[in-house]
Amino acid sequence: MTILKLYGLTAVAFLAIDLTWIGTVASGFYRRELAHLLADGPLWAPALLFYAIYVAGVVVFAVLPGLQAGSLARAAYLGAFLGFFAYATFDLTSMALFRQFPLIV
Repeated sequence: MTILKLYGLTAVAFLAIDLTWIGTVASGFYRRELAHLLADGPLWAPALLFYAIYVAGVVVFAVLPGLQAGSLARAAYLGAFLGFFAYATFDLTSMALFRQFPLIV
């Protein structure tokens, strides 16, 4: 499978999961906990740039190693680790820089 196909399939899966998380599961939580920090709406250029970069990271650090090992489990746990590191980076940096960044987030 070509890298562009892998990127496209990963993007579709990632967007489906992320939009479900942001739009349904956690939207009330974020509004409740981060209302004082949230913009009126998303800024689409940085959001799309984030998705383009992050999907490339998922392909390189999770999908390709999983395919090379012939293991869906390997791709899944490498993807989970990547997500953990990304969220930890954002949350801990936010806690270090922003006043009133909620610990629960």
